[in-house]
Amino acid sequence: YFYANMDDEVGTYTAHFGNEAISDGSSSMNVTDEGTDFTLEGVIYVTAAAAGRTWFLNPVYQAADGSVYAINGSGTSSSGDTSEGAAFWQTISAEYTVTQDGKTTTDSITAKIGIILMYVPERLRFIQFGSDGAVLTLEEYAPGTLPETIRPEADAAYLVVETYKTAFDGKTTVSRTLYERGAEYIDAYSAREDGICVKQATALDWGK
Repeated sequence: YFYANMDDEVGTYTAHFGNEAISDGSSSMNVTDEGTDFTLEGVIYVTAAAAGRTWFLNPVYQAADGSVYAINGSGTSSSGDTSEGAAFWQTISAEYTVTQDGKTTTDSITAKIGIILMYVPERLRFIQFGSDGAVLTLEEYAPGTLPETIRPEADAAYLVVETYKTAFDGKTTVSRTLYERGAEYIDAYSAREDGICVKQATALDWGK
């Protein structure tokens, strides 16, 4: 999860990058005469089995010769029987000061990452309702298999996505999210073998 100075056919600019393990990511960049402040935030959702591990946030740097290296970071951990939603946050930051032609500027970057427990998603139910509350359609999906786009029924007033999950004690829990007509997308999660839960966004095409 990082910022990089880019120079390509588009031009020269700064952009941030991260892989699918980072959910709910956001970034900001504040440029002043004294320097530039960069901020990154994101969440890594992990299953109960993975929660018992120790997670380290290791700062990564790039030297003037282009080489990339990491240094030891601090870690956080919890027991494997923690309830869903338990969160552990870490913040790391660094500054880089340059003096050129008598002018000194300081660039800083702050990264705030949350490790949040999520029960293992097992199956999803996508339910469409009419304005009278009647069920129009009900479809089931395995986590990670939602299509890129779903077109709701013409007379659908709202949608409910049910996620069936397995808690640390083996019991099944259900979480429900309601999407009103006009919502642009729905979110669902699937668990990887390494215990990280990845968000999948599916666009909703309501037609005209």
